[in-house]
Amino acid sequence: MQQKIKIIILLLLVISNNCSVLKKKLPADSGSEAGSFMDGVVNNNLTKNSFFIQKADVRLKNQDVTEKVTANVKFRAPDTMMVSIRTFAGIEAARFFITGDTILVNDRINKQILYGKPDNFYRRYGFSIGMAGIIFGDFLGTIKDLSGNINCKPGLAVERNIFSERNKIRYIIDCSSRKATYAEATSFESGQMIKFYYSGFRKSGKITYPVNIRIVNDQIPAEIEIEIKKIDIKWSGSIEFVPGAGYELSEIN
Repeated sequence: MQQKIKIIILLLLVISNNCSVLKKKLPADSGSEAGSFMDGVVNNNLTKNSFFIQKADVRLKNQDVTEKVTANVKFRAPDTMMVSIRTFAGIEAARFFITGDTILVNDRINKQILYGKPDNFYRRYGFSIGMAGIIFGDFLGTIKDLSGNINCKPGLAVERNIFSERNKIRYIIDCSSRKATYAEATSFESGQMIKFYYSGFRKSGKITYPVNIRIVNDQIPAEIEIEIKKIDIKWSGSIEFVPGAGYELSEIN
């Protein structure tokens, strides 16, 4: 179980942020094929609203070791996320609380509270905190990043690259679902690349989301496979982090 916690901390926190989620909305352009495509991509961003993944099956792989856990995820727009990791017996192993300026991990196995700041995490891993949406295939760019020559028809895909001061994200976006089927985030400083594979798309209300998500970091090497079992995209609850009583404090640095 300690190995599970290490894998989750390293991968989950590395991918949890590096640029702001798209906030602007595309002006209406129903007569334009390109405008319709861009509007569909933006409207499919799961993290534009709060949501609650009540259950997800998670498979953790680290070299020759494979372990399974379950998870639930609460996301409060625009930038607060809590992830609870449990064994299949229902025992909580860890709880992660992530915002734009705070990282907290309640490690119940080792009885530790891990804490840190996004800048400390960036210096260590080469990625900053603010990128939760990419886990679910959200497009984390601006309107300019979506514009350009678009010849999008069913069965085809569009490639787009977006850049921040620290990172580059490359997307492959399916023309039919208006959702990414693949993304890769590369740190300019460390050269680390994290790859995201999305499949098994479902629609809830007006939002299309991937049921199956595979996250790979070849440099660790480790990967996470996620299968979303139940999700509430209209969730409006609150998020509260309760630290373990008497747990040892340890800084993420």
